Amino acid sequence: MRTTPSRFNESRHLRPGPMRSPLVFLALGLIGGWLLATTSAQIRSMVSGGPAPRAVTPRPGLTDAELADIRIFRETHESVVYIRAIAVQRGYFSMEEVEGTGSGFVWDTDGHIVTNFHVIKDARTADIVLSDGTTWPARLVG
Repeated sequence: MRTTPSRFNESRHLRPGPMRSPLVFLALGLIGGWLLATTSAQIRSMVSGGPAPRAVTPRPGLTDAELADIRIFRETHESVVYIRAIAVQRGYFSMEEVEGTGSGFVWDTDGHIVTNFHVIKDARTADIVLSDGTTWPARLVG
């Protein structure tokens, strides 16, 4: 019985032909040269100070709307408050305290604070931090 060697049993080792190695080295050399050229150009531009600075033209005066915004800010910025709310939330294994934050503003001379509902929703406690850094405990009134 004569057996013919199967194509699948043949052991073929790919060896670079006489032209394959020089082509690989040529490709690597071209890529390396390109990288060197582009990075050296970038380094030269950084060392030389980069592009020349552009002339700065003075801005015209503020518009009436901008002046009104500035006036409103100066008159009201001290009434803005920071709100820190602590809520209890069910975690995977236990109950966890979660801190939420938001802002609001002083509504009247009695010290009522107005804020969005989502800031205090589910809060167990909340603190109000005034613009001067003073902190007060909050109490929900409405």
